[in-house]
Amino acid sequence: LYGLLSNAVDASADGADIVLGIDRAADSVRISITDHGPGMPFAPEPNGLSPGPSTKRFGTGLGIPVAFKVCRAHGWQLTFEAARPQGTRVVLSAPAS
Repeated sequence: LYGLLSNAVDASADGADIVLGIDRAADSVRISITDHGPGMPFAPEPNGLSPGPSTKRFGTGLGIPVAFKVCRAHGWQLTFEAARPQGTRVVLSAPAS
C-alpha cells in the first residue's frame, strides 16, 4: 500500500486531496486510493513483469509490476481506473476471510 500511496502523492499537485476508501462486502474488502493528478499515460498490465514507464526522475518502473505480483501471491486483485474529472483510482480487492 505504501508504494501505491506514494504514487498518488507524487502524481498530485501540492495540497491536492487524496481520497482513501474502505468498503466491506460479505466476502471481500476493497481499499481504494484516488488521486487528482493527470492520470496514467498507460494501462498497467496485470500479467506483465517488465518495467513500465516512470514519471519519476529516479523511478525504475517496477512499482506497479511488483504490486501486481504481491497481490496475486496473496489472492488479491489490483485494478487501475480513470478517476473523473481527472486522476487515477487504484482498487485493491481482497477476500474478507
